[in-house]
Amino acid sequence: MGQYFKLVNAEKKEVVNLPQGIKLPEIMSSGLSGQVVTYLLFDGPFDGTTLLDRLYNEHDEQVQDGIDKKIEAEKKLEEERKNDEEGKLRMLESAIRYTDDHPFEPEDADLSDLQRFPQQVIDKYEEKYERRVYSVYRKDNKNWDRSKMKRTVCAGFYTGEDAICGRWAGDDVRIVGDYADNDLYSAMDGTVVVRLNNGELAEWTGPHPEAEEPLESNEYSTRARMLNRDAEPGDMVRANRLDCGQKHAEFVEYKENEWDDITASVYHEMARYMPDKFGELADNVGDPDIVFGSGRNER
Repeated sequence: MGQYFKLVNAEKKEVVNLPQGIKLPEIMSSGLSGQVVTYLLFDGPFDGTTLLDRLYNEHDEQVQDGIDKKIEAEKKLEEERKNDEEGKLRMLESAIRYTDDHPFEPEDADLSDLQRFPQQVIDKYEEKYERRVYSVYRKDNKNWDRSKMKRTVCAGFYTGEDAICGRWAGDDVRIVGDYADNDLYSAMDGTVVVRLNNGELAEWTGPHPEAEEPLESNEYSTRARMLNRDAEPGDMVRANRLDCGQKHAEFVEYKENEWDDITASVYHEMARYMPDKFGELADNVGDPDIVFGSGRNER
């Protein structure tokens, strides 16, 4: 049958099901598996990282707060530039120098009497004034371009804080096999509790067992058929994981473990990051447990 593998974070107790197979040759030949691992291990700020600002919606609370603060900072800069008389004088001197067909020299610049200059000089000065004084984050109609500001604001965010991107950076991350001499592979399963024929309780670590229906039995064995559903208290289940001398036992309960399967969360965020490339990843994994920007994705 071969050995099966899972991508795990031993520190956070999280597991991701790789998208194209669970045996080593399948994992090694899968480009997607490597991309999933890379996405989780990215370590750095969003600044200069193309497209990562796509992870944020313009209406996310922290993005809105960041944009509002950016607008206030830009307004202060605009006021400073409007009150910079020396700077405005240099703009007028430049407009005179680089406009033809008039008798004025740069040293003739006088902000208190603009109307003495020809219209082409005034137009040039006002063009320079617009570019120099008003923020680059304003549209032509002087409204704020919040989409443009979003990219700058998101550059100050850090991977792994609100994003799955970089969530596992610096952690004990492994692709662990079920033959490994540790409990990591089985630890991701829960604990099965059964009652033996002598009335004693026994347990093992594994997936939720399937219920079986006895067909015939004797003192040595029981024939049964699978019912294709998870066992419920009182059902009969296979007990071949136990060294107890009996093949079946009465199911008592299944205890969930502390591990989280974050596969859906990873795939949904990768689809949000590059929908053309990873959009199909999110199609068949259900809803994400970690919603982007919810504050539940802390390093």
